[in-house]
Amino acid sequence: MSKLNLGSYGRDFRGKFTNVNRRGLSTAIFGLLLVGALAFTACDNGGTPPAPGGRWIAVGHDGKLAVSDDGETWRQKNSGFAPPSLCYIGGVAYGGGKWIIINYFDGRIAVSNDNGETWAQKDIGFSSLGGVAYGDGKWVVEGYNRLPAGNKIAVSSNGGETWTLKDPPSDFLHIRSVAYGGGKWVIGGDGGKLAVSDNDGETWALKESNFGSYGIVGVTYANNRWIAVGMAGKLAVSDDGGESWTLKDSSLSGGIVDVAYGGGKWVFVGGTAIAVSGNNGETWERKDTPLNTFPNLSGVAYGKGKFVAVGNEGAIVVSSDGGETWARKDGGFGDTQIEGGVAYGE
Repeated sequence: MSKLNLGSYGRDFRGKFTNVNRRGLSTAIFGLLLVGALAFTACDNGGTPPAPGGRWIAVGHDGKLAVSDDGETWRQKNSGFAPPSLCYIGGVAYGGGKWIIINYFDGRIAVSNDNGETWAQKDIGFSSLGGVAYGDGKWVVEGYNRLPAGNKIAVSSNGGETWTLKDPPSDFLHIRSVAYGGGKWVIGGDGGKLAVSDNDGETWALKESNFGSYGIVGVTYANNRWIAVGMAGKLAVSDDGGESWTLKDSSLSGGIVDVAYGGGKWVFVGGTAIAVSGNNGETWERKDTPLNTFPNLSGVAYGKGKFVAVGNEGAIVVSSDGGETWARKDGGFGDTQIEGGVAYGE
């Protein structure tokens, strides 16, 4: 799941060696030495090849993007979105052997077919994009379209090559999150709006979220349950495909921006708070983090037995014990906000 959070808007190494056999023995020896040097260079910050298995990708402002194969060490990659153009990467998701990131400010996407090593940009006609998700062989993005103008959803069935526009319910002012699970797509947004589609976004049915006027910032499906999170500590669960929603006590009064599931636990993040549920979202317990009053966390994902959460000021925190304890890691973002979130894929 990926979304636009409220309150926000390396180098790629390619070794190439040719013409080894044109210049005699000295050139061949030089070539062998160069190949050896390249092999060692490929282990530096920007050139390490992807490890087998899954990978995390974290994204944020200034087009910054980092990858990690273990959640502990991170390497910056060139997303193709770079200053001086407006380049806030507002979301990241994995599916069907591809990664897709979205540029919130100009509505472009970028696709990676090599596990985040390189990215190809594509203009799909939006002026801004707020969320991206994958499910049932399809990609879905949501944002504001240029022509026809308005809040739109776009669906791709061919890995992001072409996109078909769909209309969300007309009273959705701003979609903040989109996710797939259990044969359904769910979108959530401002004013507690929530809608469900069981036909790949062709039609959407509004549902009562019980959020009142508080915005829904994140929706996620796992362990046969939908969970929606949002402002003022609101958290609701659904066990019937998004048809009905029941509020739960999140133990938090501030905003919750993302929620993830793994290893029998749910974890949500909001502000500097992290909370864990071991009973499928029924009750939640706050956990200590190595963060002070700032930065705010903006996303969380699970993979390889670990939860990874990211946020402002380049914050990355990792838990290997089901969210009980957290350790801060350096992702190479400096003070850059990682407000586009984090995703895991394999």
